[in-house]
Amino acid sequence: MNQVNKPQDECRSKFGWAIELVRKQFQSGLEEICSDHFLKARYREFELKHDPIYADLLGSMEDRPLAETFVSYWMIAQTLATRSRFWLEFSVAEMLIHQARQTRNLGRCVYSQAMLSNGWLDRRVSVAEMGEECREHLTDRRPWRVLVQSSALQAIDLLVGEQERERVERQRAQPQLSFVRDWQRQASPEIAARDCSRLTKIARSLKGPPASEVTLQCNLLVIEPSRRDALPHAWAVRFINPKTISSHAARKQERVNLLRLYAFLVQEKILRDPKQIEVCVAELLPRYSGFEDRDRYPDYFSSETYWSTERFWNFVGVPFAVVTCAIQDVAKEFRDRLRSGLRGLLPQDQKARA
Repeated sequence: MNQVNKPQDECRSKFGWAIELVRKQFQSGLEEICSDHFLKARYREFELKHDPIYADLLGSMEDRPLAETFVSYWMIAQTLATRSRFWLEFSVAEMLIHQARQTRNLGRCVYSQAMLSNGWLDRRVSVAEMGEECREHLTDRRPWRVLVQSSALQAIDLLVGEQERERVERQRAQPQLSFVRDWQRQASPEIAARDCSRLTKIARSLKGPPASEVTLQCNLLVIEPSRRDALPHAWAVRFINPKTISSHAARKQERVNLLRLYAFLVQEKILRDPKQIEVCVAELLPRYSGFEDRDRYPDYFSSETYWSTERFWNFVGVPFAVVTCAIQDVAKEFRDRLRSGLRGLLPQDQKARA
């Protein structure tokens, strides 16, 4: 038994600070979605929408307390599935900010999607300038709208169109080969080089005004202080779900977003050399499923622009096990909250209290 718990004990000993950051984020989030105020507001929304199935089904039971209990549990489960990913995103940003402060790397800039949409990149806010207000901006989500030069947007449309037509060519040329994603071909410098050459074309397509407004998705942007080497010093990460990206339409959309994001960062000259800017989609969570075999072509990404869960958490500098440990800790509080809160809404509980 001790051997089973040893890896987790080592994780808690070495990365206790990261576990606590995740735990606090999930704890505060669960407190909100389990609160009476949140649940009552959601139930009012449910009534106003008057779903033709659910509303009549629950209303015809003529047992409002039971209906409220059912909807409350449903709302908590539904909201948890959506917001838990946001809570983890915020925790990742906090981890990187914490590490920068610990190592005195205060020139580092760390931005979440919420911080980007609130203008933090325009202000070039570094870790040294972040106060307690950063937590507020970590959670205030809104669309991130930017101006990108029209010449780059046109170049992106052409490049993505070229990749879209690769589907028939590749299937006819190699129908006998077993299926492997381009981003899984770590030993294929040809595929990676072709991907990088497309980024270079986008950088060269920036010719100046006019520009058009677009919405960008970037869950994490990290910019390091300028150094003279040729290594990447800026990383823009878009979190994706492997199940969702198995669809061709979703992959195409994410590819367009990633190229537009790269064009914008080069356009804004966040670093002098475009080659020091690395953009990628990344798996935030380890997911095990058989969805990878759907809609095989085109892939759109290589190992240069697609990060596995392991690669992403190596970049963060902590193992994913910190999330598991934090969730286990929060689960105990969540159990007690459900027992004392929602179960009290049931009709028999109300009669017992009366």
